[in-house]
Amino acid sequence: MFKNAEEKQLLARVNARDADAFAEVYDRYAARLFRHASIRLGRKEVAEDLVSRTFLKVWEYLSDGKTVNHIASFLYRVLHNLIVDEYRVKPRETLVEELPELKDQRDANRGIDAILELERVRRALRNLPDDARTLLVARYFDELSIGEVCSMTGKSSNAVYVALHRGLRRERSSPVDR
Repeated sequence: MFKNAEEKQLLARVNARDADAFAEVYDRYAARLFRHASIRLGRKEVAEDLVSRTFLKVWEYLSDGKTVNHIASFLYRVLHNLIVDEYRVKPRETLVEELPELKDQRDANRGIDAILELERVRRALRNLPDDARTLLVARYFDELSIGEVCSMTGKSSNAVYVALHRGLRRERSSPVDR
């Protein structure tokens, strides 16, 4: 469950409602959670808001005297639930991300290639059902273990494996420009 003693100690401090430990958790996971939300939602501003709300909800949960067994899984689970709520409230919108500032022609070529590849991936993910997209993003973009994906989604490992397989198969057979 724990990668090392340091993580175990950090979790104990977080469960004891140590604000410095929680700030360390924020530093460790905020960018990863933002990337996850951005890929799933396609909207930077909404992703930022949901990540902020995720940390607020986790802090409130801890402040109520409750404890967490695995901080990464719990953070992703809270974020996942907020994203699901967001889908219920608003229809999905697709916005093109802002182009990065490019310094020279080499950077421009690399930047354009990366943007085109990212847009191809977004189109492919958009064609998948929300459940499959969630699992694929968590497993392959966020590099969560199967156990962490199970914890995040509440699914059994068999259900996650089957859904990942079906999602990959469906993505490969979709008529997206390659």
